[in-house]
Amino acid sequence: MKPAPDAEPVRMYKSPYGGKYGVWRLADCVPMRAKRPQTEKQRLASTRLGLQARMKSERGRFAMLAHTWLALGPVFLDTETTGLDAGAQALEIGLVNARGERIFETRLKPTVGIDPAAAAVQIVTEPYRFPVLSVRLA
Repeated sequence: MKPAPDAEPVRMYKSPYGGKYGVWRLADCVPMRAKRPQTEKQRLASTRLGLQARMKSERGRFAMLAHTWLALGPVFLDTETTGLDAGAQALEIGLVNARGERIFETRLKPTVGIDPAAAAVQIVTEPYRFPVLSVRLA
């Protein structure tokens, strides 16, 4: 609704920034012009601008960065260890590609005990020893 062309405001308010605003009775108002449907060109522009806004957002920029990195065919290294301290040793080592396909996986037998907190988090229960792991990774 908007004020009719000949309607007088019931009251005027002054904003803190110096502007004056009128308040009208609802009975003195008329319906606004009906919104026209968008043209095909306006719909395409709206879609394009929405996509540009999403791509320029922080999330969009990080998504583009991740897409760029994944296009390089990265390999991810995953390890399970006996604990979090400096003396912890590896229990399991695995490599997977970006599609989640296993490239390499092996279990090791550490020379130190497994921390109970680490055992509660990990699935590995019976590791075994591979003396020359670096040869298999190379």
